[in-house]
Amino acid sequence: MIKITVTNTSGHDVGYVTGHLGDYKVAVSDEHGNVIGPAPRKGVTVTAGSWIVAALKPKDSIGEELTLNDRADFTKPGTYWIRVLRPLRELGKGSVASNAVKVVIDEPPK
Repeated sequence: MIKITVTNTSGHDVGYVTGHLGDYKVAVSDEHGNVIGPAPRKGVTVTAGSWIVAALKPKDSIGEELTLNDRADFTKPGTYWIRVLRPLRELGKGSVASNAVKVVIDEPPK
């Protein structure tokens, strides 16, 4: 799981809708820059939740959590770089990208 924090760095209020976890695109690469695809799915995945509409004032932040194990295959030990991208649906165009996060997995999950 990764915590995502969105901060309004503009000088005006910005509308923001939480709960659109499907909007987030997760880019994962290994230490050699190879793109890591999703893990093979088992069973059925169900997504549920609610939306919250907020007006982010300048310098205000809002956070969400995103599960990663269904977005990339982390079953092999190694170093992974994760970057999260989100379209700015509230503004009608553009997108924002996170800083790259380094994750080291010493042993495969059991």
